[in-house]
Amino acid sequence: MTFKRLALFALPLLLLACGDFERGAPSPAGGTDDDIPTPVTDGTNGDPDAVFGDIHPVLIDRCAGCHGASSATAYRLTGDADADYAVVAGLVDLAAPTESTLLRKGAGESPHGGGAVWTAGDDDYQAVLAWIEAGANP
Repeated sequence: MTFKRLALFALPLLLLACGDFERGAPSPAGGTDDDIPTPVTDGTNGDPDAVFGDIHPVLIDRCAGCHGASSATAYRLTGDADADYAVVAGLVDLAAPTESTLLRKGAGESPHGGGAVWTAGDDDYQAVLAWIEAGANP
């Protein structure tokens, strides 16, 4: 791994760790597929194998206007799915998906300078929720 690639991966993690986010309960570590909740929404067409690539375009569309690579916020989307996953994965709560910081801030349920970018009834919200419920796979 080159230094540049390592820096692109580590910098978002460092910035996220220094952010002032309200975090939910930690996600379960390890375990088996039995520990992964079955999606109850159809935001990703009911796909229990939903992956980050399914929702990355949603996050770019809804969030990158304020949280782009040059933003002054701790949560930055670069457009690179691997780097963005490293940032977004820290904002999900597998034990209580609807309590995930990613969903709550996006819905305006937690303090968020940009206001709400979706509601619980939006297709994009449901797609992100389904991804989290499926295990927030990369």
